[in-house]
Amino acid sequence: MVWKNIFVALIVGTFFLVSGCSLVRHTIEHAPYSVIETKNAKEAESENIEVREYQRLLLVTAPMNPGSREDGAFRKLFAYISGENSKEQEISMTAPVFMDPAKTEQMSFVLPESFELSTAPSPKDAAVEFQELRDMKMAVIRFSGTLSEENISDNRTILEAWITEQGFEMDGPVLIAGYDPPTSIPWFRRNEVLIPIR
Repeated sequence: MVWKNIFVALIVGTFFLVSGCSLVRHTIEHAPYSVIETKNAKEAESENIEVREYQRLLLVTAPMNPGSREDGAFRKLFAYISGENSKEQEISMTAPVFMDPAKTEQMSFVLPESFELSTAPSPKDAAVEFQELRDMKMAVIRFSGTLSEENISDNRTILEAWITEQGFEMDGPVLIAGYDPPTSIPWFRRNEVLIPIR
C-alpha cells in the first residue's frame, strides 16, 4: 500500500508539471554523476547495472503522508520551486524525483547544479528542508515500466545480489528514482533503484 501511495503521488504531481506541454528527457537538467568504469560494472551491462559517483547533490525534501489522498510532499516541493521561498524565485524542475522509503516515505527534488547550499532560497514551509549529499558511490539498476511495488522489489533483489557477488558492501538506505512523466509509455520510462556502496 505504501508503494502504491508513492506511485500515485508521483503520477499526480508530475501530471501537473507536464500537462499541456511535451516533456522530453533532454529538455530538463539531470542530477550529475559519473560512471565508474570498472570491469565489474561492464559485466553487469545486460542487467542495466552500473556503479556511479555522485560528487554533490543538493536536495530539497519533504516527508510524505501515506494516509492522505493527496500527496503533501510533492505539493510542498512543487510550491517551493514555483516561488514559495524566501526569494520568491522560480527554480527549474530537474530529474529524477527521489523517494526514500526509509525516512518516513521522504520525497526529494534535486536542485539545479548551479545552486549551492549557501545560495538556495530558504523554504517558507517548515516541512521542506535541504539535504546535501557528497561523494556518494552508488550501485544502480535501471528498469522500465511503472514504479510498482513488484518492479521495485524485483530490481532491488537483483541489485543487492549483484552487490554481494562483486564484493561491495551496502552503505546506506535504498533510494528510488523516477525520471519520466506518467504520460510516457511505460516500457520507455526510466526508473532506478540506487544503493550506496563501499
